[in-house]
Amino acid sequence: MTSSSAWLRQLAVVLYGFLVILLSLLPSGNLPGSDYWFPGADKIAHFLMYGAYAILLDWSFAGREEGTGAWLPVVIVLFCALFGTAMEIMQGTLSASDRTPSFMDDVMNVFGSAVSIAVRRRILRAIQSFKNGTRA
Repeated sequence: MTSSSAWLRQLAVVLYGFLVILLSLLPSGNLPGSDYWFPGADKIAHFLMYGAYAILLDWSFAGREEGTGAWLPVVIVLFCALFGTAMEIMQGTLSASDRTPSFMDDVMNVFGSAVSIAVRRRILRAIQSFKNGTRA
């Protein structure tokens, strides 16, 4: 990976992280309600938002995985879990936010990041096996 592509990947991770912070800390009046589309839509949004973040983080490390073995996905999921927990805590402690922390939001953050990174890794292995002419 060239240094310019590595830099762009890291920039994408940072910008997406700021987007997650913004969406997490905006007053609820600026966002559709949790049941805006259907009951549980809020939980699906958490799953998808942190799933995308985990995929971006994994993508940002592409080509630099030597020596990380199976630990990189674990570290990424732990990072997403800690980041999501920090966002939930800040929702409950910042006076400017009228939002409240939710344990189930945090669970969906972790679940989304773990499932997404596992699916991404599986797809990448299948593509590599296809290119090599072997079975995944």
